[in-house]
Amino acid sequence: MSRVEDTRIAVLNELRLLKANRETSISLLDISIPLSAAGFTVADIVDALFQMKLDKDIDLINGDRLRITRDIL
Repeated sequence: MSRVEDTRIAVLNELRLLKANRETSISLLDISIPLSAAGFTVADIVDALFQMKLDKDIDLINGDRLRITRDIL
């Protein structure tokens, strides 16, 4: 498995813990702090988030937040 895929799985796990849904936005800090503590670099997290955006799984929105755009959890 690639580092991007490992990070993507970790992002999804954090979104599950935060009970993310399509109606609410999630602060990127709420995701990045625990992922950094787990050993993921900022570059890992950004790469995974941009890939998820390209896949149309999430939208990156104003205020350093994201919103889920489809059922990915």
